[in-house]
Amino acid sequence: MPSPETSRRVVAAVLGLLLLAAAVLGARGARVADDPLAALPPDDAELAAFREAAAPFGVLHTLLIGVERDDLFSKDSLDRLRTFTRRAAAVPGVREAVCFTEVPDVSATGARTEVADLVPRPIPDDPLVLAETKARVLAHPMVAGQLAAADGRAALLPVVLDPALRPLRETARDVADLAHRELEGGRVVVDGAPGAALAVAN
Repeated sequence: MPSPETSRRVVAAVLGLLLLAAAVLGARGARVADDPLAALPPDDAELAAFREAAAPFGVLHTLLIGVERDDLFSKDSLDRLRTFTRRAAAVPGVREAVCFTEVPDVSATGARTEVADLVPRPIPDDPLVLAETKARVLAHPMVAGQLAAADGRAALLPVVLDPALRPLRETARDVADLAHRELEGGRVVVDGAPGAALAVAN
């Protein structure tokens, strides 16, 4: 496994290359590889170690959709998040789409385990229930600070792509377009390795 210093150097090199590529490609209109690390020397030992460490987690194949809304926990926003997640999961080339609206709420009391929806189905319109839902989501240890910002104004939706099913860039473009359509009304940011490759290609 690469050391933290090795990972930092590789990431810094990738970012530098992406910026350089963006400038060059803007003038030449060249085609870009789906893999943002493709421009690095394939026989580089540190790069090989980085790929090996990242592979089990699908880091290089995960598109990150960031959403910022003042009313993230309103009925409209929660409906949009849930709809986007389900539709993103159905996009050809997508392995999995994750959002806090789909996370189960598991609780254990003695030998008894209960599983419920963290966010109710269907999304309620009662302000009191919505406030309770927000409090429950932001108190969830696997969600707060991971899939939802602590202040309740932003959400992160990881979408895992499968390059064996479809070229990453094609899938990333479809998911990004879907995000901008379904999540309109707020700020949408497309990031992650596939998002970076898509941005350079555009």
